[in-house]
Amino acid sequence: MSLGRPRTNCPEDEELIELGKELVEWSKNDNPEDLRWCNWHSPKGILRKTWEQMIQKEAFRIYYEEAQHNLARKWLRCDVHHSIAHRFLWMYCPDLKKDEVEKMEIEANVKKTKDESEAHNIANAINNLVDSKKEEKNEL
Repeated sequence: MSLGRPRTNCPEDEELIELGKELVEWSKNDNPEDLRWCNWHSPKGILRKTWEQMIQKEAFRIYYEEAQHNLARKWLRCDVHHSIAHRFLWMYCPDLKKDEVEKMEIEANVKKTKDESEAHNIANAINNLVDSKKEEKNEL
């Protein structure tokens, strides 16, 4: 149900609190189609830009995080392909994302160090080959 013209500015704190309470209630429902944030904010005429502003506001954030938790539980219970569920959890579960990002950074650093070491070894081998060729020329 749209409430008229789409919102173009972020609501004030009092309205954010009321919207936050509505969001938490919505996140608790058992409708399997209500697994995405846009299913809540779009029918209310709240544009994505405004939604992104809302979730940054302290008055709304506590409700958003509770709703996030509720949606994550729904994703875990749903018959959704595991790769899609994992993507959702990665996006909306900050601890999981943080751990995986740290792991990826460590792996990237290990690979970079290995690649740099291999490049250094190749450069040394080429330099040694060039030096030995120079020495051979000097001996002739």
